[in-house]
Amino acid sequence: MTGFVALALGLILRIAMYVSPKSLWGDEWFSLGLAQQPLAATFAGAARDVHPPFYFLVLHEVIRFFGTSEWALRSVSLVASIAALYLTGRVAELLFDKKTSIWAMALTACSAYWIQPANEIRGYSLVSALVLASAALAIRLASGASSKKMSAAFATVTALCVYTEHLAWFWLLAVGVYALFLARGGNRRLLRPMFWVLVVALPSIGLIAYQAVWHEHAFEASRVLPNYDPKLWVKKIAGVFWHFSNGYRFSMITLDGLKNLIRSSAFFWFSAASATCAVGAVGISLKQLWKNRPVWLMLVGAGLAPVVVFALLYPIRLHARYLIVAAPFFTILVAYGLSRIPRRSIAVAAGVLILGVNLVGSALAIASATDSVHKEDYPAAVTWIFERAGTKDAVCGFAPPIQYYGRKALQTSKALILPGTESLTPAIARSLEKVFVLDYVNMDPAISEGLYRIQVERMRVLGFEPSAAPISFGGQESLTRVYVFLKRTRS
Repeated sequence: MTGFVALALGLILRIAMYVSPKSLWGDEWFSLGLAQQPLAATFAGAARDVHPPFYFLVLHEVIRFFGTSEWALRSVSLVASIAALYLTGRVAELLFDKKTSIWAMALTACSAYWIQPANEIRGYSLVSALVLASAALAIRLASGASSKKMSAAFATVTALCVYTEHLAWFWLLAVGVYALFLARGGNRRLLRPMFWVLVVALPSIGLIAYQAVWHEHAFEASRVLPNYDPKLWVKKIAGVFWHFSNGYRFSMITLDGLKNLIRSSAFFWFSAASATCAVGAVGISLKQLWKNRPVWLMLVGAGLAPVVVFALLYPIRLHARYLIVAAPFFTILVAYGLSRIPRRSIAVAAGVLILGVNLVGSALAIASATDSVHKEDYPAAVTWIFERAGTKDAVCGFAPPIQYYGRKALQTSKALILPGTESLTPAIARSLEKVFVLDYVNMDPAISEGLYRIQVERMRVLGFEPSAAPISFGGQESLTRVYVFLKRTRS
């Protein structure tokens, strides 16, 4: 496989994912709602979240010029993912050689992990492209291709990384260590650009502190301490590297689900073998690169250290989705390891296994109607509701999907549309026969069950009973549920 073939294959898969209909899911509704607001409100709203504002500001401008179609909303991530594909190969070539570059591009092109954020209305693909652009510029500056324009570009792009995702600070620290170790050997070309990066990026520390305390509640013991469990650490760390290697096909697995997969899923075993080969290739890279200390420290600092640090300091957010800044460097380490395996037949067998598993995972992700992790299917749920809601019925609940996917139905529907069951007064309830409630349930089954019970009690006070168990759209693990309540008949 040549670099051009890898790039073409990655482009085809990403476009296939882009044109494949996918329901928006929870965090994407947040992105859409925030970016639709006036520019100042978008900026302020991002500050009240747990992410920096840059992606939302970019999405705001996309909406201003191209509207809110799914194609427009997903275009930022598509373009960024294609750029990240090319830049992964470019960084690998600048660090090592053409052979490693081809492996890196091939792995990224087929990756089921990279296919997912390429289609999301979130900032993960954008930050990965920015981090890789920063890495390419840093390596070029360190190699002597220095100019004021390149130094300014490096400082700008690197600073934008931390204003896109906070975890890009891991990359800043890694490239800073790279610059310092090069300076110890007499190469001081990166020191001045790094100084300006820190000057521009340091204000983001204040934003991190504000969001961590007031919105993430990062220091609340009741929220954080339950995640300090050795078994959970092992599961989450293994899961991150598994997802980096193979995508999200086996995400959010319970212990019982894992036992069932071990007994019955051949693809699970192929995926496990693929992840083992990838981690083994990383081990080979670390051994081979030990003498090249600046590169070793940069790749370990950017590709592996974030996982370990998060496991120790904040395991509640230890997930491959959030650690996307580490994934390109993990992939480059895998690529370098595969290119350095002495026996060509073993390298080819390991590479083909990894690529094959990822191609299958990518095909499954493209064919799915839902996000691979959350499995939310709001188009199906909204369609189902409006096909059944009549003149004496009400539709309420999670408003964004109802407004977005029910745009045409809302023009002709005779049903009463309410923002939520709390808007259902006794006077309104007396005129209704059925109430359809669209819900976005909590990922914790105990919490979601408790909230459903509250919903049922509220409706019983108004004279309604659930007609049946909650209906899931997107599979039994889906977070998209519909509750149907019928007017209680007097006996």
